[in-house]
Amino acid sequence: MTDHHAIGAYSHRKGKSLESATANKLSAWYIKTGKLKLAKAFYVVPSSGALKWGESMNVDGDVTADPKIKFNYAIECKNYEGWTIENLLKGNFKFPEWVGQAVREAYNIKRVPLLVYKRKYVKPFVTAPYNAKLTKYFDPYVVKTVEYKSELTSKKESLKTITFMLDDFIKYPYDEINHLYDDVDWKKQITKPKVKAKKAKKPAKVADEILDKLGEL
Repeated sequence: MTDHHAIGAYSHRKGKSLESATANKLSAWYIKTGKLKLAKAFYVVPSSGALKWGESMNVDGDVTADPKIKFNYAIECKNYEGWTIENLLKGNFKFPEWVGQAVREAYNIKRVPLLVYKRKYVKPFVTAPYNAKLTKYFDPYVVKTVEYKSELTSKKESLKTITFMLDDFIKYPYDEINHLYDDVDWKKQITKPKVKAKKAKKPAKVADEILDKLGEL
């Protein structure tokens, strides 16, 4: 018999391990290239909201930054087995769900979504809203439009994305990377379904329908 509780607990531990590793990696990056002298700059977001400065800002996502460094991104982490980059290219497996969640988290705190994900023996990837500037920074990269169900409206929409390696993200100075979207509205990469306009009925047809209904009385 499958022990679903054990599987769930294992997945939870894996997720937390990626969150912790990501927070530590980004902290080391900031300490090396950032301006402020901090012992730690990034933290795993506790479900209880126990961070000492948690009430002073909107905290969402899986990893957050000390508010003093004004980090412009919302980080969502997924440590999951079974996916490949082919799944991203086809827009299937868990990617629609993950992108939808990352978009919601970023909307909630008015930041740019960064979806960080990995599987065993693979270094973390990052999927973000497409920004042409990023093509000059990261190589290799993948551009793909992912369709998903919005967790904000419950409607289908799509996001044009760019995917690259987390290690490439932190090759550059913190302030440079942190301001890549300053003059870019990432939400413009979201495409929402077009609402088909209803055709107006011709007056003569409307009159005929009214007469038919009166005749049925």
